[in-house]
Amino acid sequence: MDGYKFSQGKIVMDDQEITIIQIEKDEIENLSFYSVQKQVKKLNKKPNKGFASLMLSINGYDDIPQELYEIDETRKYLQKLVKKIPHIIFYLSPINQMPTQVIASLADIEKVYSGPVSPEEYRKGTHQVAITLSQDHKDLMTNAIKKHTEKVGFEDKHEELSVIYRIINGK
Repeated sequence: MDGYKFSQGKIVMDDQEITIIQIEKDEIENLSFYSVQKQVKKLNKKPNKGFASLMLSINGYDDIPQELYEIDETRKYLQKLVKKIPHIIFYLSPINQMPTQVIASLADIEKVYSGPVSPEEYRKGTHQVAITLSQDHKDLMTNAIKKHTEKVGFEDKHEELSVIYRIINGK
């Protein structure tokens, strides 16, 4: 399908509709947040207030063996995204590990290897990293989520926010 470019879509998992936004490399490089901000406004109007119903996919870095949080351009983009929408983790579905990617982009990262790792092994995920998120970032995100849930009237009927807080606090 020549000329086709995916940018948005929806999937349904466990009776929950999840919106997928594919962020292109040029959006990362130009720090363009329009598509995410636009979708967040729509999500706030849903009965679940958009909780865990957004999946971000970043396109254009598939040929790079590093994780998104290890690439300077994507780290900068995700850091600025959190500045614009400090409660972004509230919306993110954990299906594709994007909450972890966002948090790791804000954190200090130390690569931990158990011996030499080839690029192929690295791509397969055989490396490990230690992620240390500052207390200021933890507080910023936690407080922003609490403030947002109060503002939109989100009812945590299944006590799922505790999962997000554990992710933020690295527990």
